Amino acid sequence: MKFTIGLVLIVFVGSVSQAHSHLGSQSVLLDSLKKKVSISNIGPNFGSYRRGEFQIIKIGEKFASVFTNSGDPIAIYDLTLPPLSQKELYLGAFGIGDLNIRNLLKLVKNSLSAGKEASALADNPDDPNDSPPEELTQFYEKLRIDALDGDKAFSKIRLTDTWALSNHIEKRDQKPGVPLPEGASFSLNDLQFNNNYQKENFLKTFSYFMNVVETLKYWDRTNIEKALNEFQFRYIPKQKGYEIIWDRSQRSAVEDNPVPLSVVDFSYLTKNHDTKIQLLRNAQSLLRLVDKTPLKLPLSIVICQIAYGQIERLEYHERRLIGLLESMERFEYQGEPLPKGLIEVSLELLYLNGINGGIVIDASSPKLSTRSKNLNYEDVASGLVLAKLKKLLSSDLKFETFAGTKFIVIREKQTGTLRSIVSAAIKPSFLFQYVAKHVDGRSMTKKWLERELVTAAATLATGLLPTSFFFKLVNSNIGITIEPMIFQVLIRSQMDIEKIMEGELASLVDETIAGKTTLPLSHDELLFVQKSLRKSLVNPYELKLEEEGAAMKASLEALKERFGIGQNADLML
Repeated sequence: MKFTIGLVLIVFVGSVSQAHSHLGSQSVLLDSLKKKVSISNIGPNFGSYRRGEFQIIKIGEKFASVFTNSGDPIAIYDLTLPPLSQKELYLGAFGIGDLNIRNLLKLVKNSLSAGKEASALADNPDDPNDSPPEELTQFYEKLRIDALDGDKAFSKIRLTDTWALSNHIEKRDQKPGVPLPEGASFSLNDLQFNNNYQKENFLKTFSYFMNVVETLKYWDRTNIEKALNEFQFRYIPKQKGYEIIWDRSQRSAVEDNPVPLSVVDFSYLTKNHDTKIQLLRNAQSLLRLVDKTPLKLPLSIVICQIAYGQIERLEYHERRLIGLLESMERFEYQGEPLPKGLIEVSLELLYLNGINGGIVIDASSPKLSTRSKNLNYEDVASGLVLAKLKKLLSSDLKFETFAGTKFIVIREKQTGTLRSIVSAAIKPSFLFQYVAKHVDGRSMTKKWLERELVTAAATLATGLLPTSFFFKLVNSNIGITIEPMIFQVLIRSQMDIEKIMEGELASLVDETIAGKTTLPLSHDELLFVQKSLRKSLVNPYELKLEEEGAAMKASLEALKERFGIGQNADLML
């Protein structure tokens, strides 16, 4: 008798299933970590910035941790990890790897800015700083709205008594406020309403307007009054009319800069893990949904770019913190270290929240923490890699390990020229037994191209290859369904593991350039490696190296504002 058998291959390797079961087996560890967090108190007055209920301490060059004023940890933030706006998210999704609309627009903008600077220098060869601020002028011109037949509406406007007092306008009636004097300039904050109901309706409508014109920030009754002063009605005598200006020059620096993303959250221990798993599940569901549609390929590109771009971004920045904290743990860090207990619990949480480390999850050792399993794997990998290098390296090359035994720098014996930096923490690839190379001493173009091609191959496989197979075996009809994300996992796995390890290397290089630790690299080599690692990262949502300084400053100010630590905060030097 004929019958149909439906077989579903649940082979979401290294992603949803493994990562979920990985945390499911760590409930005892989570309870233990909660206890460790509760006793990881740094004490009062430890932070670099403190005021009121909170204190902030800088960790290395690019991280900041927030504590209560009594010393209880709240979270560790990466200052180079600003949240993505919806616009950035979708612009980065249209493309593959670094080849996307977001980066293209950045390139065009930078080229135009460079052209304007060159033009200004040509026009003002003696003193280029004398050129007028063209960007501000153009910005205001775009926002200018000439009043059209507004005499009737303006005749009904009344301004507050506070405005009248500051502008020396005499009050001539008993009504609230004063009539708008001819030729007077004012802001929306100066409007006098007949009653509170009228004011609340106006603020509600104005909130809707602000959420349309400024999507990066959410406006509601709690913050909308802050925007009233920014909209100014300026009287132009020559035109005998008004222009409306949106003036954000007086806005606090943090108003346009939301708080950066956290890499460790001490109140929600699995926050980043849950975020990544949800991204994978959403992508998995969407890929199933578009699987039979004519637009499967372009939609698959967008879905995979958004999901993997954000996951890789989080994993990479978590590993940057791991590299920094482990250098403190090895007593290699020469700056101000964190207390030992806080370092240990932070590292446990960072490893616990990783999902691209699925290769090291060992269900046969449930009593071991995720970090212990990672370290055990790295010890085995280090032995394999070192044995392979000793066997295969030519006699004119030498190598040296650093960061414990995680990385290996290879040089020419006679000249000392840097040939490459490889990983000793990743086992040689399964198929070809290649050692993972992070930096090529000659050029990173080949590495960048390789990763673009791998990303493209994974995405195209997801968008083009069938996920359902049907055949007949004897008298049975058999159907096999494969999860669409399996192609991503199988093709990208080696690249993803290399990238997250490069987060650790990048962090160590940044700290060495800042003089906080040492690596077996010259200053010129450090700069080359720093630039090379950014070039080969291939992520649509990563900041460029030259963008990090401004982002760090804005993120720190945003944290200080969020936690009530303003410009008058006590500064520990």
